[in-house]
Amino acid sequence: MSHGLKYVSQDLRRELKEEHTLLVKVLEEEALYIERRAKEIVPVDSGKLRDSINVRVSRSSRYPGLIATASAINVKTGYNYALIQHENPDYHHDAPGQYHYIEEPYEEAVERIMEKL
Repeated sequence: MSHGLKYVSQDLRRELKEEHTLLVKVLEEEALYIERRAKEIVPVDSGKLRDSINVRVSRSSRYPGLIATASAINVKTGYNYALIQHENPDYHHDAPGQYHYIEEPYEEAVERIMEKL
């Protein structure tokens, strides 16, 4: 490797690391937003579903991204109702509760991420 190419390679690695650091920082900010917003609009009965919502940044050094989870088990039936509450618009959702309680904040965050990067 020529002397000049060595420096170009080092500069490129440094730039990529800086870009990765910025991306992870933005994702961390938006993960907090998604989780907070989802907890504001999730349908609430017992509060189990709201309390279970978690959004975090994956720790992949190559492919950082957002991971959102929710899980709430009906103790009588053993049924995890998080997905059906999220997907079914016909369920009764008292305001401000709504279906797509994770998807909607996630889509908002994607727009914000694109503006920041």
